[in-house]
Amino acid sequence: MSGAFAQCPGQSNQVFSVPSNNGISNYQWSVPSNVSIVSGQGTPNLTVNIGAGFSVGQLCVVATSNCGVQSASRCRTISSVSPATPANIVGSVNGICDQTISYSIPAISGATGYIGVFRQALLLQLQMATIQLTSPLPIYLQPDRFALLLKIVAVPV
Repeated sequence: MSGAFAQCPGQSNQVFSVPSNNGISNYQWSVPSNVSIVSGQGTPNLTVNIGAGFSVGQLCVVATSNCGVQSASRCRTISSVSPATPANIVGSVNGICDQTISYSIPAISGATGYIGVFRQALLLQLQMATIQLTSPLPIYLQPDRFALLLKIVAVPV
């Protein structure tokens, strides 16, 4: 399912979609409280309005084949709540050449993954070491020459 899963209350015409399939005759969407369907019920593309009182909920779709067989429900959490800031990164900062160094951060409620932003110069300094980041959720790394060494931010559900 694709679409913007971080939503602000009051947004309109937000589009969510699933890949279309020639063998599917109907897509049955269900939306959380304070979200209303504008158009697209029965199709792979759904347009919704996010109500003023929206905070978090499940957006789900069930596909029905031309033969009447229904798929399992596919759901994604949409939320207007940002996850908390991750705690400090834990790991060694000294004696890291020619070693595998592990760094970790504790789990954060309301996050589905983490984005690690690191200064490109950090890569040059650590070419002699293998960096291993561990977390209960996926970590996505992206270079940023303006970041301060390594910073982890949580990805909202």
